Amino acid sequence: MLSEICRSGVAAASLLVLGCDSGAPQESGETTADEPLELELGAGRTEFVELPEDAALEIVSGPQGGWHLELTLQLRDYDRQPLVLDYQARDMNDQPLGFPASYAVKVEQLVELDDARFVRVGDRVVLDVASPEQLRGLEVQVTCSASRDGQELASTQRTLRLVDEVDELR
Repeated sequence: MLSEICRSGVAAASLLVLGCDSGAPQESGETTADEPLELELGAGRTEFVELPEDAALEIVSGPQGGWHLELTLQLRDYDRQPLVLDYQARDMNDQPLGFPASYAVKVEQLVELDDARFVRVGDRVVLDVASPEQLRGLEVQVTCSASRDGQELASTQRTLRLVDEVDELR
């Protein structure tokens, strides 16, 4: 049931982004496609926190009793046009650990750091587990790709070790 709800939400968000053309003129000072879009996965609930090579990522308890990973994304050389961000977490045997997450993103939903860098906070990958013990200490591959009109513009992948050190419910 949950997987059907998540897939329906992903499909609806994708159709919404792909089926709409804002028709808005480009703002002055926008970057052009001179440099390719670059993505960097990070952590942090309110700001981008860089993940070191041997990074651990907290398994977070959700308000409905489930578990998820909270991710932050830094975009470099972003052209300010709408994107779809797709996230996924897989174990080292390439098995999915949860449901793919897709987010339709406009420039207004990003924090601008400077002319070439933007940050997106609050994205989540919902895990398909009964308890965090199933994943504690596990190394996982977390990926994010950015696309527009069905064409992938950039992607990034990180290997992270999952931890459950914070009891968010206390």
